[in-house]
Amino acid sequence: MESAAKVSVGVSTLKDQGKYTWDGVLDFLDEQERGIINAETERSLERQELHSKLASLESELRSQENINRDLLKRVKMLEFALRQEQIRNGTATEEVEKVETGVSDLEFAKERAKQHREMLKK
Repeated sequence: MESAAKVSVGVSTLKDQGKYTWDGVLDFLDEQERGIINAETERSLERQELHSKLASLESELRSQENINRDLLKRVKMLEFALRQEQIRNGTATEEVEKVETGVSDLEFAKERAKQHREMLKK
């Protein structure tokens, strides 16, 4: 009984295989190949677009970083110039600070220099 079932399954498989022709199989394979080639081409184009977009964004980032660096230098230069101008013209405010805190001239000068160095490091 088992052999009869196997034979009937084998016969139905042979019948299913009989509806395919060489031309039909080759056409199907050609369609599949064209679909794969189209998909690869689309992925390649998309990848190129993403690479160009990435390069553009990286260059924009570098330019923004350069601008930021230049602006920070300018700010530091202006802060330094302002401090120098305050030192030249604003000794009265320093005297008031010294009197209020009760420190000597040397200590005050050291503290002021320390503040200037910290500000320049920023």
